[in-house]
Amino acid sequence: MSSDHGVPPTPPAPADAPGDGSVGTTGTGRTSGTALGSPRRRWATVLALWIVLTAIGTVLGLVLPRHLLPTPASAAGTDVLHSLELFLVLAAPVASIIAALAVTTLWTGHHRGDPDAAPPPAPGPAPVDRAGRRASAAWVTVSAMLAAVLIVWGVSLVGDEGAAPPGALQVQVTGHQWIWTFAYPGTHVETRALVLPLGRPVEFDVTSVDVTHGFHPVNFGTQVDAVPGEVTVLSVTPDRLGPFPVRCTQICGLYHALMATDGVVVRPSAFAAWLVSQGTPVATADRLARVTG
Repeated sequence: MSSDHGVPPTPPAPADAPGDGSVGTTGTGRTSGTALGSPRRRWATVLALWIVLTAIGTVLGLVLPRHLLPTPASAAGTDVLHSLELFLVLAAPVASIIAALAVTTLWTGHHRGDPDAAPPPAPGPAPVDRAGRRASAAWVTVSAMLAAVLIVWGVSLVGDEGAAPPGALQVQVTGHQWIWTFAYPGTHVETRALVLPLGRPVEFDVTSVDVTHGFHPVNFGTQVDAVPGEVTVLSVTPDRLGPFPVRCTQICGLYHALMATDGVVVRPSAFAAWLVSQGTPVATADRLARVTG
């Protein structure tokens, strides 16, 4: 027989009573709170992530366009490439801060809670969030500065665009369902392949005989609509030798996707020889191939 008979058992300690310096737990063994760390540590994590992601985004913004876009063959095409690079580089820190905040919040801010815990007391008056106001002001200021840079950049590029200089080579471009034809005024040459001399300003007079097409010499970084009964003008100066595709950018019927042709930029002497091979007098061919200015 035990001498403990008649002694009431010791009641168990409450599930949420903390022990000697230990973290309180619920009856299910889960923590009753979430250790988020100090605010200074969280912001240091956000800053480190932001720096790393911004560096990665900047590198990608400078590298990817040159591999994904066609090689520019005119000043306009180069402007398009540089504009895309600028947009991506300026967007990198903005996208990175959003991603850093999201990742940090998801990683440190989760909380399972305790379904058996008492509800928290009703909150009192909300304190003034001066840090939030400063962050909002900084966000608006930086966004306005980025927008101003992009506006100035865009306006400067629009200002550089203009009509072809006097004496530019004229090419009449006509859209048909579903081919392009190119005629060279002053000659009897009309072909389905666009041939241009290097360094010679070119003025395209673009029209259509049926529906609206979109004349897009891809590597020149520009395009213009071909409208029936109207002539729209597009000017470029080829600055790179080699072939390039010409596509239609307006849905123009059943075979729109197949409305593509070849173009090529050749040296002026080769352009003159090509015109002569098409029946153009030598003097006229030399005049049309001559690089002016």
